[in-house]
Amino acid sequence: MFYVSRSITVNAFFGPIPKELGNLKELTYLTVSFNNFSGTLPPELGNLINLEQLYFDSSGVGGEIPLTFANLLNMKTM
Repeated sequence: MFYVSRSITVNAFFGPIPKELGNLKELTYLTVSFNNFSGTLPPELGNLINLEQLYFDSSGVGGEIPLTFANLLNMKTM
């Protein structure tokens, strides 16, 4: 079974965004918005080559977009 959509919005999660999300390579949609994450977006998210939409507004993350996001050729909305 493959996940193609994952929403972890408004859950009051804290700490770094789990780098293991980068293993869900079939994802086309991911939102981590409205949480209390810290740190930066993990470079492992650049492994999500099927990702079309990524939302991280009001998530608590900061910093620069990882260079690995250049692999996200199907990205339409971020």
